[in-house]
Amino acid sequence: MAGESEYLAFIKTVSEEIAALKKTYPQLEEFSIDKHADLERLKIDFSYHTYEPEHAGGWTSGVPNPHPDGVWFYMDLHDKDSTAQIHTQPISGTSLTFGNKNICFLILEGSETDSISGEMILILERNGAKLPTLRSN
Repeated sequence: MAGESEYLAFIKTVSEEIAALKKTYPQLEEFSIDKHADLERLKIDFSYHTYEPEHAGGWTSGVPNPHPDGVWFYMDLHDKDSTAQIHTQPISGTSLTFGNKNICFLILEGSETDSISGEMILILERNGAKLPTLRSN
């Protein structure tokens, strides 16, 4: 079972590995661990070349939307019983966990960028993120 120090180390290491991708992915050129990783809140929030959405409805209307060369992503560790709006969206995708916490990972990528979402999932998994174990009765 992971504790607070392991959660902090997870966010820090994931942030460092994202920063290392700047050499390969120009949309990450402004990513800064000091600016975009919040160790206290166990989250990473980054936007590059984004704009406020003009559409209403759906989770993408409440987050920065990328221009063709941009990206926005958000990742956090949160309690499994969290009722925060960002954690209750019916977003399809892979549910990951780390220790006793769930991982929220959301990303919007510009149409003219090389996708980083696969690299991001690999970073999370390499640092201990797991698919939830299904219980059988």
